[in-house]
Amino acid sequence: MTIVFSGGNNRSPNDTRILSVDINRVRNIQDEVKLSGRDLATIPEYVRRNIHLRILDLSNNSLGRAEDVVSELCDLKNLTRLNLSVNELKNIPLDFTSFPFLEVLCLAGNELEYLPEGITSLHRLKRLHCDFNHLGSLPLDWSSLVSLTSLTLSNNRLDQLPTTVWTLQCLEVLNLQRNRISVIGPLPEGAASRLKELRLSWNRLSGTLDLSPLVNISILDVSHNDLEDLEISKLYKLESLDVRQNALKALNLEGSRLRTLQADGNGLEIITCKQVPLYLEKLDISHNNFEYLPEWITEAKSLHTILADHNHLSHVPTEIFSCCNLMDLRLNHNFLVKLPDFLTQCHMKSLSLQYNKFEKLPYNFFWHCHGKLLFFTILMKNF
Repeated sequence: MTIVFSGGNNRSPNDTRILSVDINRVRNIQDEVKLSGRDLATIPEYVRRNIHLRILDLSNNSLGRAEDVVSELCDLKNLTRLNLSVNELKNIPLDFTSFPFLEVLCLAGNELEYLPEGITSLHRLKRLHCDFNHLGSLPLDWSSLVSLTSLTLSNNRLDQLPTTVWTLQCLEVLNLQRNRISVIGPLPEGAASRLKELRLSWNRLSGTLDLSPLVNISILDVSHNDLEDLEISKLYKLESLDVRQNALKALNLEGSRLRTLQADGNGLEIITCKQVPLYLEKLDISHNNFEYLPEWITEAKSLHTILADHNHLSHVPTEIFSCCNLMDLRLNHNFLVKLPDFLTQCHMKSLSLQYNKFEKLPYNFFWHCHGKLLFFTILMKNF
């Protein structure tokens, strides 16, 4: 592209210059407007009339203070990204079927009680963010959102999820945490076959939750519910699992790719893994009912943190103390009566042993640990 400049204060009327200009820079000036955090209560005229706009960010303003202001965007048919987050909006008087090119829509942090008309008909929509609203229900049919990869609906008032959401074959991220959902499923075979991240924490789930069909899940958070049984033993791609604060007594995992397991605050007595979790780095099983540590724990050589306090442990495998990567071991508030006689290969930086039933410590315990342990807690009440 070339732009021809004629005349100018220091040029004769016949002086012309041809300059080469990056067409992408010119296009960006015309296609993208960012007006976040300007305390706007109205939409500037140059925005409303710019029918070439593709990216518009109006987040963190006050557009909800005046009625139907957002309806002035109706002529911007070429939008691909629209951000209306944090605007005190109680409703959005737009028919989104008029925005056929929309790929990203952000409506988070408003006061919406229902989704605007036409959103679930957007074939090109890839990301929909509606967190922190007052949504109590959702449209029933989501099957037309064939391109949707990320759906975030956290911090709303939802008590159920339409079954058609599980038919979205491009969906990779689903965030439903901090709602009022009490039941999920049963899920059909092939449900959300590309789903990698599922967050269901702080809901009202109870009883049994079977997530077996979600075979590609790598991040799963079902913490702070009241689940008694969780069927995830076929999820072989699972890397991060959070089941804190439930009512689980047993947990069966595939384990081969697991890196983080947070399971504190249950009634767990056993955790089984079909494959030794060789990549597991952090294990939190505190505040449970374990009498013995899981059998596979001595083979999980990548572990750097084991939190096993507040259980019923009376014995700990000797191999734990010589694990070369283990930095933090918490065994306080258990029923331990002795430690291994040798700790010469101890690499830990932090060891918590208070409130157990030790009769004595191994000979030269402090000599072997000198210069290694940075934090060591043990009360004379043990003895």
